[in-house]
Amino acid sequence: MQEFRLTKIKLEHSAETINISRGSLTIYDDKASIWYAEIEQPSEVELLHEWKKKDTEEEVMFFTEGHSARIGFAKVTRVTESSSGVSVSFKGNGELQLVESK
Repeated sequence: MQEFRLTKIKLEHSAETINISRGSLTIYDDKASIWYAEIEQPSEVELLHEWKKKDTEEEVMFFTEGHSARIGFAKVTRVTESSSGVSVSFKGNGELQLVESK
């Protein structure tokens, strides 16, 4: 299992970058392509609500500390709003590819 701290995400289909206060990307099994991501306080809450309602997989780039990024297809599984803020969960489908971020 590997865990990475996230700094932001980018939705590839719309080229929309979403800033976050914090997040994590957890890769449970590279070979089986099992991975999940959680973010808190996203800058584009409505966009994520719409994605959840569409119930589709989208290509997402997850930017991690250390100036790298991982790209893969994910689905929004949960958007939770409370008095402490907003959190969003993603479930990955398929392999994550490591890419250089700029």
